[in-house]
Amino acid sequence: MKKFALLREDFTNRNVTMTQFEDKFMEVQASMISLAME
Repeated sequence: MKKFALLREDFTNRNVTMTQFEDKFMEVQASMISLAME
């Protein structure tokens, strides 16, 4: 979870568009789900 918080900060710092953030968020969520499945 800490990794995700850092990732979010990184995105904020770069001031990326919301669409890019949402894409990344979906990616992170998908990877967290697949990790939980293992």
